[in-house]
Amino acid sequence: SVASSTGEDSWVEALKAAEGKDFDAPRNKLWGGKGGGMDPDREANLLLLDWLEKNGVYISEKSGWGEAPHALGLSSETRDENDDEPSGRGLIARKPVNDGEKLFSIPLNLCMTKEASQATFGKDVITESTSEYIALALLLVHERYENGQKSFWWPYINILPDTIEVNPSYTWSDDELALLEGSPAIVATMSMKNKLQKEYANLMATTFSRNPRMFDTETVHTFAHFEWAFTMLFSRAIRLDNLSEGPAVSLVPYADLINHSPFSTAYINAQTGEKIAGGLFGQEDDTVVVFADRPFKKMEQFFISYGQKSNAELLLLYGFSLDRNPFNSVEISVGLLEEDPLYGEKFSFLQAAGRGDIEGQGLVFPLYNDRYPNELLECLRMLVSWGFEQTRTCIALFLLVQPRQSPLLHQDSSHPAPPPPP
Repeated sequence: SVASSTGEDSWVEALKAAEGKDFDAPRNKLWGGKGGGMDPDREANLLLLDWLEKNGVYISEKSGWGEAPHALGLSSETRDENDDEPSGRGLIARKPVNDGEKLFSIPLNLCMTKEASQATFGKDVITESTSEYIALALLLVHERYENGQKSFWWPYINILPDTIEVNPSYTWSDDELALLEGSPAIVATMSMKNKLQKEYANLMATTFSRNPRMFDTETVHTFAHFEWAFTMLFSRAIRLDNLSEGPAVSLVPYADLINHSPFSTAYINAQTGEKIAGGLFGQEDDTVVVFADRPFKKMEQFFISYGQKSNAELLLLYGFSLDRNPFNSVEISVGLLEEDPLYGEKFSFLQAAGRGDIEGQGLVFPLYNDRYPNELLECLRMLVSWGFEQTRTCIALFLLVQPRQSPLLHQDSSHPAPPPPP
């Protein structure tokens, strides 16, 4: 939770200032600094909140017709709950929140989607085969660097950070990457760097060259702007399930200001619009919703989970790591010995089972601080078995424990790590 050394009142005042308004004053009263000027962050917050309200998002702290008071407030400065490090903008509980309480609902038409990109550039440019991420990246660059303040999404785009503020590892210099020597993050970082460069080169050779009047690669659709767009997407985009038209990757204004906690079980997801009069008069629009995963005290920061990610993944995509991360892991690879008399049978089985790069990297498993996967134990039993019948038994056991997902994503089937030797 967000700690306060000076009591709850100081947090109330800080939250008022961060939002750029007085909760107890008229809606348009601004909190300015010396000489009547307003802090840019506060002004940007107020612009965003006004835009949300004008477009159907109920964020008032007062009850409305059929609406409970909005439980959250936007703060320009928050701190991580685990190590007390600054974590930028975030959402704070303005009042006590109950477990399972619906916190807000965002209309889908406020979100940035591939469909919105097609509406902007045309379906002949953003085709059905175009990646959702590419479509969103082009839309982001267009709205920020070409439309600017004329953009419908400007109040949202205006609060998005610069690349350096997020600072994911794939944007680091070679000297900075040298600090990660020995870390598994280096391989993933270099792969991401290369992929972004290839994607941009492909756009230059296809979409941009075919539509030079639409895509100004000298001042608008530059690689630096393309990299910024992907920094926003990797750190903020959400895959929305349960949409009427099927799942979609989206940027969701306001919702994506919620910070991450590995201990949270709350997620952002879509809610299909309800049918009106049993469907006789169509159906309501889809929305994006967030529910509380536990009770929250007043002035406590609300968190969601970005997924069960290791520190290497967090650094790669979000530009930060956590001291207390239950999903932090290192990878261990195991493989067959060529002198194993049953090498052929074991190799054929593993190859047929699609179990990793047997001839290269080997079988890769995660090792956590306090546990290891069942699959690793069963695999090791098979690899070190020498007798024919024993090997067949181990293979059978190995097949029984196979998860439906990759072991890298399977978090529940694990043993606690043995205690250290005395």
